Amino acid sequence: MRSPSKNGTMLISRREPLAHVLVLLLTVVTGLQAAVAVKGSLLPLAARVAQVRSMPSLERSARLAFGDAFWQYVDFVRHTVPDEATVLIPPESVDVAPLNQGAMEFYLAFAR
Repeated sequence: MRSPSKNGTMLISRREPLAHVLVLLLTVVTGLQAAVAVKGSLLPLAARVAQVRSMPSLERSARLAFGDAFWQYVDFVRHTVPDEATVLIPPESVDVAPLNQGAMEFYLAFAR
C-alpha cells in the first residue's frame, strides 16, 4: 500500500514488492499452462484438421467422429456392395468397433 510522504510523493510499503512478485509469478505460470495446452491439444487438432480439410464432407465427418477404421469399413461397404443389395447393420449392442455405430453406418452407407 502506498502512503503519502511529507512532500506529497507516494512511498512504497514493504508489502507491495511481494504483490508484484506474486503477480509476475502467476503471469509466468499462466503462460506456461497456456503453452502446454497449445502444444498438447491445439497443435495436434490443427494438424488433424489440416489433414482432413480436402476430404469430401462424408469422409471427413466419419473420420473425425469415429476414426479411420470406421471410415474404411463404411467405404468398403459403399464400394463393394451393389446399390440394389441389402446391407445388414448389426445392433449398437455389438461391442466390436467399428460395427457398433449402427445409426451412423446407415447414414454413411445410404448415400451410395
